[in-house]
Amino acid sequence: MRIFPAVSRGKSKEFYNAFDMYAQDVYRCVKTLRETIYLYADGKHEEAKIAAKKVANLERKADLLRREIEKTLYSGVLIPFGREDKYNLIEAIDDIADKAEIIVKLAGIQKPKIPKNLVDDLKLLTDRVEETTKKLLDAVVLLNTDIQKSIETAKEVELLREDVRTQEFQLLGKLVSRKATFSAISLKELITLTAQVADKAEEAADRLVALAVKYKI
Repeated sequence: MRIFPAVSRGKSKEFYNAFDMYAQDVYRCVKTLRETIYLYADGKHEEAKIAAKKVANLERKADLLRREIEKTLYSGVLIPFGREDKYNLIEAIDDIADKAEIIVKLAGIQKPKIPKNLVDDLKLLTDRVEETTKKLLDAVVLLNTDIQKSIETAKEVELLREDVRTQEFQLLGKLVSRKATFSAISLKELITLTAQVADKAEEAADRLVALAVKYKI
């Protein structure tokens, strides 16, 4: 049973396909964010700049698709039932891509130099953030085929977010033990913002669960 009831079967399929593509584009933003941070961690700043541009391009692509999906909601193709909740879920997912773009732009300005003793921990943090976002994508794709499985998958996002939080504070603990230089302060901001991508994924997962439970028939 579908969670997004629609007037036209054809339009319904178009909506579901577009929504899945949108979630995949947002996930690609985070995946490329991970690649960008890896490059900064390895001291490859020029390559990181190229990867950062890919994040920005993916964010723009996702944003265009989001607007088209929202136009579909506005147009009345989908029945009003749950329209506001669908809109809120789409916006929550959009926050993830926005956060990824902010991070790479900030990194481009600050040009972070990652201490060797933090490289592996920072990479692990970004790995966990990507895993969290991937789990959200899986939950979104399942919305149209298996609502119960979608809910279960979305709830796993919270557990992954806890892993991110643990890794974040381990990193910050190592960082504060160093002298509070401008570089350290900038790196702290990068770590915190990166972890917030998982926060946004969890917020979107919460909206997904609420939507699924509310309109599950």
